[in-house]
Amino acid sequence: WSAHGQPMVSPWSAHGATTSGPAAPPPWCCSATTPGRPARPCRAIPIPTTLAERGAERAAALTEPAELGAVCARASFNNAAKVNARVIALWARILNALPEARLIMKARQLVDSATKANFHRLFEQHGVTPERVEMISWVPSSTAHLELYNRIDIGLDCFPYNGHTTTCEALWMGVPVITLAGLTHAGRVGVSLLSQVGLGELIADTPEVYAELAVALARDLVRLETLRHGLRDRVTQSPLTDASIITRSFEAAYRQMWRRWCAKAPHA
Repeated sequence: WSAHGQPMVSPWSAHGATTSGPAAPPPWCCSATTPGRPARPCRAIPIPTTLAERGAERAAALTEPAELGAVCARASFNNAAKVNARVIALWARILNALPEARLIMKARQLVDSATKANFHRLFEQHGVTPERVEMISWVPSSTAHLELYNRIDIGLDCFPYNGHTTTCEALWMGVPVITLAGLTHAGRVGVSLLSQVGLGELIADTPEVYAELAVALARDLVRLETLRHGLRDRVTQSPLTDASIITRSFEAAYRQMWRRWCAKAPHA
């Protein structure tokens, strides 16, 4: 309950914005995703980390990507609704700087031929031909989905709405991700996840730096191989998969909310 005696709703962090209503606080969020004032008047309850999906542990062995050292494959397995015109323009810039590279997009929406044609048209406006952009829709199992990461070497995050589960999956499968730090919770999930596994150098603060990081990493085959074999251990040893940390953080946050209510502190 809020200080005004109204019910308080606390959505989980996958909800990337605040909820409606004067008494509703924002989602639980990692400190890295709340750099300044939230988009709506509210009182954030930051917690020190975010928890990765643990289901990835059940399958999908790591292999060397077939194209590593030959044709570098970039990828985004995010919801296609996150792939806007600015994202496409930036990804096209990266592909144009790497003539042998390809992009793999995977999303449920790509089962629709008109949607695929529209994406191809948008990429062609930036000089990227359809044969360089492979589009994959739904696959029958989570194992088959995770195994697709063995075909790629670098993940490209979307903006201003970052990936969450997809970034966790990529890191688990040894695929480094380039992200662009935004101004909102939804635009800084990549910052949080990469920071937790020690990949802060892959966080860009401008689109120009994002492209530079992607191109430089694509040309550093030794580093890509090292990351392929070392990222899973980084994830398992990081707070991302330590359920006890997030449990204690939630308990402390609940206590903080209760103390605010007792003190009649405003929540909006």
